Amino acid sequence: MAKSNYKIKISVIIVNWNGQHLLGDCLSALANQSYKNFELILVDNGSKDNSGFFVQNNFPWVNILKLDKNYGFGCGNNRGIEIAGGEYIAFLNNDTKVDKDWLLELVKILDVRKEVGFCSSKMLFYDNKNLLDNVGIGYLKSGVGYKIGWLEKDVGQYDNQGYVFGACCGAGIFRRSVLDDIGRFDPIINTYNDDIDLSFRAQLFGYRCYFASKAKVLHHVSATAGYKSKLNTYLSQRNFEIVWLKNMPAELFFPHFFLHLLHSLISLAKCIFLKQGKDAIKGKIDFLKQIADILDKRNKIQSNRNVNAKYICSLMTWRKKITTFSPNR
Repeated sequence: MAKSNYKIKISVIIVNWNGQHLLGDCLSALANQSYKNFELILVDNGSKDNSGFFVQNNFPWVNILKLDKNYGFGCGNNRGIEIAGGEYIAFLNNDTKVDKDWLLELVKILDVRKEVGFCSSKMLFYDNKNLLDNVGIGYLKSGVGYKIGWLEKDVGQYDNQGYVFGACCGAGIFRRSVLDDIGRFDPIINTYNDDIDLSFRAQLFGYRCYFASKAKVLHHVSATAGYKSKLNTYLSQRNFEIVWLKNMPAELFFPHFFLHLLHSLISLAKCIFLKQGKDAIKGKIDFLKQIADILDKRNKIQSNRNVNAKYICSLMTWRKKITTFSPNR
């Protein structure tokens, strides 16, 4: 194995916005990692709750990047990547508590499996350790990403490791070389579906994602923005359209167009039924307003695609389930 030119193996990036009440558990768990060759970068998105002061006084080993305002999840991570020195870049939510061997399990896969470009973790609910948040990201043929394992009871059905479509960046890791090649988080998307977009782009460029079943993380789901909040609805409805238009290969775009349109209409109707129609419709309108920029990004991505449409189609599912592949596929 060639010797790495990086002095630090892993850079862990945490984006924080008014999350002081969450940081104690999160940073303490990282301090107790069995794998020690890492740096931690806390990107503070203009917090008003003295998060930076709390970290400086209780976790002085943490590198704090203080920003003047809330730039969102994706842009905040991009700022962290700029100063990161690691060979691998791990993204972690501030509302998590990682297992002591979390980094060790991720590094073991990336060091051995050279065909793997990024990895997903096993994320479980913080208050119910037997309930799954996700084991990675899947993608439906209708053009929508989903959390694999969402709300399933953990009874060992995902104990086997394998290939998945993508990694939730609430606790995912990428090779730095992959991010240098495919680019970083898209500022247009920024928050919600940003990791689906990054995963899709990585797959298009030929980088595979591996689910590390032993890399376990407890997660307070949507502790910052709120699950099913107005912001969540708006961003989700806008961003899943952006991800689909940007990344879906032309050979699949047109055959799946009406399936995607049907999914969009059903999703919109559901939001209206739940009295979230105003936020959902605003998301669709703002998507349409950005069509020119999205198409420009699409042209650049598709012109640099390194895999065929048949391969991308093989990663997608008709329904929400885990998708694994043999190493030689």
